[in-house]
Amino acid sequence: RIMRPLVEKAWSVTDEADMAMVIIDIVKRIDANVMRMLKELAGYDSLPKILVMNKVDLCKGLLKRAPSIQRIADACPFDEVFYVSALTGDRVDEVKEHLLKSAKPHPWIFAPDMVT
Repeated sequence: RIMRPLVEKAWSVTDEADMAMVIIDIVKRIDANVMRMLKELAGYDSLPKILVMNKVDLCKGLLKRAPSIQRIADACPFDEVFYVSALTGDRVDEVKEHLLKSAKPHPWIFAPDMVT
C-alpha cells in the first residue's frame, strides 16, 4: 500500500519514457505482483524493454531458475536480458554500456541545483 502512489506515478509517465528497465532478484520467487507488472509492461509495444536479472552470484545454477526465467519471458518480451551481480559488479558494465548506447538526447528537465 505504501508503494502504490509511487507505482501509479511510474505507470503514468511510461508514455514519456525512452526505455523500461526491470530489475529482478533471480533468487526470489516471482510473485503475482511481479507477473501483473510484467503483463502490463508488455502492453507498451513500442517501448524498448530490458531485463536485468540480479544476484547471479547467489544462484548456484541458472538451470534451476529456468522455469522462473521462462515465466518472465512469456509474460513480457524483452529486447535485451542481462544476468548480473550488483554485489560483485559482474557484468554490470554491460548494462551500463547498453544504457549509454541506447540513450537519446533530450533537454534537461530539472533545475541545475535539484538533486534527482
